[in-house]
Amino acid sequence: MDDSRHPFAGLSRRTMLTGSIAGVGTALAYGSAAAAEDSVEGPRQDGPTVPGAGTYENGSPHITTTGTWSTLSSRADSGGSISYSTSTRASATLAFTGTSVSWISRRTSSSGINEVWIDDTLVAAVDRYSPTTRSRQTVWTSGTLPAGTHTITLTRGSTRNPASTGSTLVLDAFLVEDTPAPPTPPGAGTYENGSPHITTTGTWSTLSSRADSGGSISYSTSTRASATLAFTGTSVSWISRRTSSSGINEVWIDDTLVATVDRYSPTTRSQQTVWSSGPLTAGTHTITLKRGSAKNPASTGSTLVLDAFLVEDTPAPPQIPVPAPIADWTFTESTAPYDSAVAGAPALLQGASSTAEGISTPFGGGVRFNGTTDFLVVPKSDVGVLNVGASTGAVTVAAWVLSTDSNNANIAGIWEESAVGPLRSYALFNDLPDYGGDDMVCMEVSKEGGPTPGYPFSIDYSAEPRKMTRGVWELHVGTYDGGLAIAYLNGESTSYPEYTDKQGATYAKNPYVYPDGLNAAPGDFMVGAVGRDGKLINLHKGGIARLRVWDRALTADEVRALHAAERVDLG
Repeated sequence: MDDSRHPFAGLSRRTMLTGSIAGVGTALAYGSAAAAEDSVEGPRQDGPTVPGAGTYENGSPHITTTGTWSTLSSRADSGGSISYSTSTRASATLAFTGTSVSWISRRTSSSGINEVWIDDTLVAAVDRYSPTTRSRQTVWTSGTLPAGTHTITLTRGSTRNPASTGSTLVLDAFLVEDTPAPPTPPGAGTYENGSPHITTTGTWSTLSSRADSGGSISYSTSTRASATLAFTGTSVSWISRRTSSSGINEVWIDDTLVATVDRYSPTTRSQQTVWSSGPLTAGTHTITLKRGSAKNPASTGSTLVLDAFLVEDTPAPPQIPVPAPIADWTFTESTAPYDSAVAGAPALLQGASSTAEGISTPFGGGVRFNGTTDFLVVPKSDVGVLNVGASTGAVTVAAWVLSTDSNNANIAGIWEESAVGPLRSYALFNDLPDYGGDDMVCMEVSKEGGPTPGYPFSIDYSAEPRKMTRGVWELHVGTYDGGLAIAYLNGESTSYPEYTDKQGATYAKNPYVYPDGLNAAPGDFMVGAVGRDGKLINLHKGGIARLRVWDRALTADEVRALHAAERVDLG
């Protein structure tokens, strides 16, 4: 039976339980879930030991729920049934011991966009909409978690796909895995062909010669022959022979084909560096050689030969320092006002009718916006150092953003679209489709404070051409140095060299050339929305964390360093 046959409740914010956020209960608390229609009992203190690897069906006593849940039976589902809820504040929590967890559910025409929380931190928003019912779907998986005890919580949320007829939360099962940590791969050094660290497939033979590294080579003529080394380092080289019977062999790094190497030589040449990776990111990698089926026309065979692998591990260069911002909101408070960690910057206040609330995020604190009424503001009378149009004329806005709907949104900036003004100056936006920024990070700037002359709206923004990913945390950055506006996604800015707008004008969108400077008239500094003559537009739905403003344009290297330093918090 499809859950789309049942009526669904209206939308609402997530609940606060036992002092935690977003319907996430005490991390190790357990309760007894009713099979159908009944509200669930609260956490009980004498629950069992936190369970380990296994499949936890929707009716498992290890799963604690809030709200009213019902059960539908079907052989198509794991364990023969699903549990579903249309309660505004519905949630389901499992505490477990393991290294990964997956959510098994249905995708249906009445499914909502539901939130996933790991260890009390919002990590994803999952759209389960499907025009036809699909059972036993792995709709989300955590990836690798640190070994130990964790919690996963699903919350119904208040969002749905525009095509969906409801916002139901459906749980079929949780799948927990507990994979022992693999041994640390070896580091820098020479790994001869007979090394126990090298694994092979196919039939291999050994030839001894003083001319070879370590006194021998291994070779194979098997069709599917391969040799793999897992290592920790920043580069790897393949040492081999070049011979008259050598093939054109494949080199794979981290399961990606990176090169084909023709080792043919009319005369035998030993201890040859036939391929080198160049710099790799510091950490663990694999190199795999595959025989393949190609050969040089002059070769008498397609033999794969391994003499040795040479691994190097060069220390990373010193990290580029990122200048201190003029404002840094870490959102450690549970609700507004949110103070800046930098002295002299104003606090963010709750907007009129706003209920934006503090949440836990991978970066510490954050704020959740409902997309309809929530925003934070610094009134124009108090913007102070944020009015960079009256000081340096340059700016950077950076924030970690989790977007849970498909609408365009203001993240932060002085951007007040009032008929009385002009009051626009700078702002970091998501998804400005009218002038080339559809589903992109955009940095908008203005000297006039109103629409671009000759246009109904402002066209003056850069757009990073790579598309945003909804439902995951991303670093969005916009910079302006007085001449160029540049948009960045996850530490990188991609060239967007040509865009033709609705009026036939053609220009680059990233970077965007704008030599006019910034408006110096103080306007409201808005977070999560824009004000237009007393109404709210460009409302953000989702989370914002680590919001910062600089009175200068960060360089590309500084933005890259900012992302590198903070992405580790994502795990």
